[in-house]
Amino acid sequence: MLNAMLPRNQNGKALRPDEYAVQQLKKFNLNFDEPKVVEFFFYFPTKALAEKASEEITSEGCDVTIELGDENSSWLCFATKQMIPSSEELDRLRKVFEAIAAKYKGEYDGWGTGFINEGNV
Repeated sequence: MLNAMLPRNQNGKALRPDEYAVQQLKKFNLNFDEPKVVEFFFYFPTKALAEKASEEITSEGCDVTIELGDENSSWLCFATKQMIPSSEELDRLRKVFEAIAAKYKGEYDGWGTGFINEGNV
């Protein structure tokens, strides 16, 4: 269902979500040849599950902090990683992170970055 909503490339193939996001960021002339800090967001029902998941997230080269979510109903694992944000690596991490989240009854909520400011947008 999601693929029907995604933009398509010149060959008519649906762009992967991370590929589309990177493509949109490149429109702002950002330098994707240098590492950036990329942020990843996970939510878990208990602190214990968040802590177990954080061990696996850390093994992917991320720094992780855990805190009670805004509505006090879940635990946020906030992960950061210094990396070159290629769509291929973000796609790979999405698959890994979705599997980790599912294993610990949580949710992977995607990624973001603060480096949009370097493009003077």
